[in-house]
Amino acid sequence: MLELYIYQFIFSGGELRRISFAITLLHQPPLLILDEPTVGVDPILRKNIWNYLVKISSDENTTVIITTHYIEEARQANKIAFMRDGSILAQDEPDSLINRYNASTLEDVFLLLCEKSSKNKQGETYTNAKTFDEINCSALSTQSQATISSPAIVQSDDNRQQRPPNSKKSFILPSFTRVKALTTVNFTKMWRNFMLIVLQFFSPVFQLLLVYWSIGVEPRHLNVAVFNQDTNFGPRYLNYIDNLTIQQVTVDGLDKGEELVRQGEAWAVINILPNFTSALMTSKM
Repeated sequence: MLELYIYQFIFSGGELRRISFAITLLHQPPLLILDEPTVGVDPILRKNIWNYLVKISSDENTTVIITTHYIEEARQANKIAFMRDGSILAQDEPDSLINRYNASTLEDVFLLLCEKSSKNKQGETYTNAKTFDEINCSALSTQSQATISSPAIVQSDDNRQQRPPNSKKSFILPSFTRVKALTTVNFTKMWRNFMLIVLQFFSPVFQLLLVYWSIGVEPRHLNVAVFNQDTNFGPRYLNYIDNLTIQQVTVDGLDKGEELVRQGEAWAVINILPNFTSALMTSKM
């Protein structure tokens, strides 16, 4: 979801509501749960939102659950539920509730139910009251009922046959529209946050360079003290040493070379003994 709070100083509250509502509908969800979608919008836009919700519930088999404090706008829902203190006071079609309680508006029905609920502090259950668990069970029934708290629902008239409880659901590939919508949302989020792209793409490169510079570079120009006591193969061996890696520092004694190592002027000492040539020839025979 787009981080709309970034633009709270650019767009008005009604515009942010429209953007959030459009993002919610972008991937065409089969179940749509909206928390007071008409708050902060003008009456014309509120009417358009409800008309569109009713349209997708009937044409696209979308179940819509809405919570709202505008009680009268719930007249467009096919089923409503009144909630107070975490309990469902009544649940039925709008006209049925009005006729049952002999009221003129849904607001009068809600006020009447609230008064009755206040008088029954002993937890007496009304015949038309249901708990949350019962509402959740009815949402999974064969009629695919959807419930809204305080007070409205838009429900699809989808009478498709339900699967048995123990049947395995077959794998269904995600729709192209949904994948495209999610890709668009994530790309837009990254595009609007340029530093996020920089960190994601250049952080691994920087880490590799740091490792290479610290432990991956070949050592160069290391001073090594050399005490050569052999006049035949000793000099030949020293000529094969890579001078880019090792800088040979000739000394006239082993003690002198060890002293350079202790002083930090050399990394090591190479001591070629006088019998180097004869020992090498003997090992090859």
